[in-house]
Amino acid sequence: MAAAADATATAGAAASLPYFYSSMSRSIAEHLLVSTCESLGFEGCYLVRASETRAGAMVLSVGFQGRVHHYRVIYSIETGTYKMEGHVEDFASLPDLLQSASDTGKLVTALAYPIVDDAYEEEEAEQDAEEQLCPDVELLLQTMERRGGSGHEFSNAVQKYLKEDAEADVENCRNGKLPHEMRINHLFLEAAKSLAAELDVFQRRLLLIRGIFQDAGMAKGLDSSSESPAELSAATSVEAVQHKLAAGAALIADATFQTTRYFKAAAPGASSGVKSDVPREVSFEVKRIELVKKVTGFLLVDVSGGQLRVGDGEVDRLSARMFEHGEVLQLIKSRSDKTKLGIKFETGPGKWERKNYVFPDARQREYFAQLVQRMKITHGDRDAELESKLRVFIGTFNMGDELPPDSVSSWFNCLGMGQVTRDIVAYDLYAIGTQEQKMKEEDWHDRIRKVIGHEFEVVAKASLQQIKLVVFVRQSLLNRISHVQTSTAATGIANTLGNKGAAAVSMYIGTTSVCFINCHLAASVEKIGKRNENYRLILQKLQLGDKKLSMFDATNQFHHVFWFGDLNYRVNLPIHTVLAELQNVEKQGGSLAHMHRADQLRQQRKKGDVLYGFHEEEITFKPTYRFKKGTRKEYAYHKKKMGGVTKLNVPSWCDRVLYRSFPNKHIKQITYGCTTDIVTSDHSPVFAGFEMHFSNQYVSGLQGEDHKCQIMITDVTATIYTPSKSNLYLEFYSAFFEGKKRSPTVVNEERKPATECPPDTTQQHWDFVASIRPLIPDQEYLESEALMVVVRSEDTNEALGEGRFALFGVDGISADTPKHFSTELSHGGLHTGFLAGKIRIKDAVGNSSGLYAEEEEEDVAVDGAPTAYAAVNRDHFQASVTRRPRAEVVQSVRVSSGASAKDKPSLPPKVSRRPDSTTVQENVPADIETWLDGMGLAHLATKLISDGYDDIDSFVKGDVEESDLLDIGISEEDTALIFNCLSRESHT
Repeated sequence: MAAAADATATAGAAASLPYFYSSMSRSIAEHLLVSTCESLGFEGCYLVRASETRAGAMVLSVGFQGRVHHYRVIYSIETGTYKMEGHVEDFASLPDLLQSASDTGKLVTALAYPIVDDAYEEEEAEQDAEEQLCPDVELLLQTMERRGGSGHEFSNAVQKYLKEDAEADVENCRNGKLPHEMRINHLFLEAAKSLAAELDVFQRRLLLIRGIFQDAGMAKGLDSSSESPAELSAATSVEAVQHKLAAGAALIADATFQTTRYFKAAAPGASSGVKSDVPREVSFEVKRIELVKKVTGFLLVDVSGGQLRVGDGEVDRLSARMFEHGEVLQLIKSRSDKTKLGIKFETGPGKWERKNYVFPDARQREYFAQLVQRMKITHGDRDAELESKLRVFIGTFNMGDELPPDSVSSWFNCLGMGQVTRDIVAYDLYAIGTQEQKMKEEDWHDRIRKVIGHEFEVVAKASLQQIKLVVFVRQSLLNRISHVQTSTAATGIANTLGNKGAAAVSMYIGTTSVCFINCHLAASVEKIGKRNENYRLILQKLQLGDKKLSMFDATNQFHHVFWFGDLNYRVNLPIHTVLAELQNVEKQGGSLAHMHRADQLRQQRKKGDVLYGFHEEEITFKPTYRFKKGTRKEYAYHKKKMGGVTKLNVPSWCDRVLYRSFPNKHIKQITYGCTTDIVTSDHSPVFAGFEMHFSNQYVSGLQGEDHKCQIMITDVTATIYTPSKSNLYLEFYSAFFEGKKRSPTVVNEERKPATECPPDTTQQHWDFVASIRPLIPDQEYLESEALMVVVRSEDTNEALGEGRFALFGVDGISADTPKHFSTELSHGGLHTGFLAGKIRIKDAVGNSSGLYAEEEEEDVAVDGAPTAYAAVNRDHFQASVTRRPRAEVVQSVRVSSGASAKDKPSLPPKVSRRPDSTTVQENVPADIETWLDGMGLAHLATKLISDGYDDIDSFVKGDVEESDLLDIGISEEDTALIFNCLSRESHT
């Protein structure tokens, strides 16, 4: 996703042109061009945007006859010239190239009207509760963020200097002041204060260690040669600190010499300890990566003996270094190169080292990993089990620039209102996101440890100004964690300041990948479009995952993605209506369903404008914003802004937790609620608990034998929401095979007649797509894997949609009968189409494991709040916490009526998959009671009518969604029956 940013940096003077867009996606460009051509009534509208796939390239997009055509333009940094791909002529400027291409007929039509849209150029004019900083200070703060300086305890002092003293030092330089007269010296001394004290302690400890071994060595007759003790002096200047550092380095070297010399003298005749009766071993020739060179070496695995030997040169077991099975802590597979493997060895109590190796091919790496795993299982390593259960806590809290209370135990114990468990859950991983955090990071982490226990360690943290994310993991899981990455994305003023944006962490737990994204989106009730744009920009800017899979954003690349934070979506109802409904709920046990339906996030997700494919559990707790600080009994809905303006803040569910998972990965939500006793902020902390499985290295029964297993993908149809008629091709990726698989390109003349679809949609069909040979042929292994697919346009090779689907369904796939698969496609956070086809597995080994059957549910309660907030009964809630995320049926994507003009352009419309309303109308009775009675659901009539669902046309036209009925307490079974009936009647 960094291609667009790279292209902007290398686009030369073109980047300043009014019709050049550095971060516009292909789909939004297409819709903008088509709608503009239609509104103006002529052809040839155009714009230039950064390529999504190639750094340093641009794409010229031209609207013509309701379609959009794309042409790639290459800029050369060396010559400063522009050239259209496929042509040899260079141009000194982009306007010259465009004029020539238009005049000489190289384009589908002459260029007539450049698209200049202020929506992508305007800056956010307002900062919430922040003062505007001068440009010099903003640049310094931005630079500090890029260098990762905002997440440390010292950052407050740096920020204070930048805001209060930096301008004074600029003036000091102009006036010829000497370096020691600059105010920044106070910052240097502050930085050195704690270091000097630590160095004093460090030196004294080293002198103690050296003295013990030196004196003991003299008693054994060893000479007393040694460096003179380092002088301990107070650090009163930066130079003194430098001296102490140098003295400390010399002291370490001398202490090391004294200890090793003593031990060598103490055990001169130690034996190697190598056993003579060595069992059968399997050897692998590898290259050990050492700095910038590769050293030829070997690895020997003794499964029955429980040992791994490593060495350089030719295979020589006697000279090899031996590790017991328990000392092989972790195997870390490279994702970008399937021949590379990192091995983490234990070298002492609490100590380890990592060695990196390159195997001749991916199959040998896989065979070695399986042998090591088999060795660990054989010798009783419980951590080597194929599947392990993991409980994950997700928390989000906008601290409101206030210090949190001394005790936050209710938050981490999931106590308050909403969906909670009867007993306190022992979680294994905590991902805690905060916004507007004033407290120092280390102090905040210490406060968290007081609640969750000191057996947890920080494995990653990410920081974007006051947006913080920290991940704690139980110590027993540390050797299962790998590929830890962090990233941030700023979406504040000019999309560069970090007052809004996201901080993210991704990692592997075993072989299961997870991603945590904590965000703070644009505020104000009317900025729906800005929040949606923030979401898409975050996906574009985050740098996570495999670089070779950069076409897949974070939501499509990881097995589990958790998106949480202060999303800032509001309730679109008048303040008096909301207050009356909340009072009714509190006193008379009313329903929150009306407010749920007016929730902006829910409305935008239904349209497909934001968080497409994510799932959120039922909200059964009061709005978490905006409370009066110091109490949870009163909402402070008047907020004074700068300039004396007073704004209304309707009580809303600003703080949310959503998740998205691969189709065959087990996950179950067990809690979702908010606290009632943490009152320092105008937001309440929100918690969500999950139970999921993570996988370890699979062990096949083939023991390195070759196999004939093949995965055949055929009869595939791609439907893409695009006005472009470019030829398409598919690419498939996964961890279970090498490289990528590409489909043939279907050209216009070879396409099969597609089903009738709207003019802004293209559809292509392939009889045969690909044949894939997996690394492991076991059915048990393959059923846990998934294929990732990207649909590309041949004209610019840009991605039009990405998706993923499981290899095996619940019933499995037989060798003789292909089974159907389908997946929704998305790109840049938007729903862009779908893909369907057939898949066949030939010559797989073994049977299904049954690992993915649903388990018996644990007792779940809705406690800590009036029963009115538990808008679902026990049976429905037990079903809701285990159901898979349902694909949202998207009818259209448009700008909300509450969005401002600057939030335009509206987004591409989608193809509706709902039953045709006229067809259904002919088959459905006019009376809703009669209709329900015909399905055996007459008992639901009173409930539906009392909650406002008394018009059958609202069901027929698609105004009512399944989630609407679930919100008012209709069971999932009855809801499914109603909508299945609608679907059947549409085909009668």
